[in-house]
Amino acid sequence: MLDFGLASVVQGPASESAGDAANSPTLTMRATQAGVVLGTAAYMAPEQARGRPVDRRADIWAFGVILCEMLTGRLAFTGEDITEVLASVVKDKPDLSSLPRKVRPLLERCLQKDPKNRLRDIGDAMALIESTTGAEGAQQSASPRFLWLLAGLAALAAMVFAAISFVHFP
Repeated sequence: MLDFGLASVVQGPASESAGDAANSPTLTMRATQAGVVLGTAAYMAPEQARGRPVDRRADIWAFGVILCEMLTGRLAFTGEDITEVLASVVKDKPDLSSLPRKVRPLLERCLQKDPKNRLRDIGDAMALIESTTGAEGAQQSASPRFLWLLAGLAALAAMVFAAISFVHFP
């Protein structure tokens, strides 16, 4: 599944994140076995943090975490060590109150603890934003900067999904 923290493990540890629990990967050589945790604590979906099977909804979660981090400038889930970060992922709700009202429903759906309640597909993100705008009765469209950000993230997610599919299903 999508995990931006693992890229730094493949490239080698960065000196600036050496002691940062949120960016500390949890890796094992038995990554294909059930119950094995593989990922970066702050970006893991709750089911992934619990060692349960994951599917594309874990990627929806990671998209929500990254979007929240980009918009707020801080991690959505934190702790002093990996255990606390994982506990935060499993139990805490991120504070979305400082975010624009228009994006909150999207993040709330992406960051649902139960994967059954998350967005089913990343393509549903734009429809959710548009329905939120309509529900508020606003006639103005989303800012161009926000639309470019969302389009860029969706394109990045699509490229990652394609790469994962290519690697796993040649």
